[in-house]
Amino acid sequence: MVIEKYRGKNVLIVTHAANARIINYYFTGKPGDYDFKKAVVQKGGLLTYENS
Repeated sequence: MVIEKYRGKNVLIVTHAANARIINYYFTGKPGDYDFKKAVVQKGGLLTYENS
């Protein structure tokens, strides 16, 4: 959603280590032994702020 909505714009994503690790794996590839089925975060949300 972020890539589609903000294509061509600068985006700052602030998160905690678990989500940052997943984002890094998206770009660099995940380790072979990483299990994405294990739930780490039970609740989450997305807040967006746009500079007009």
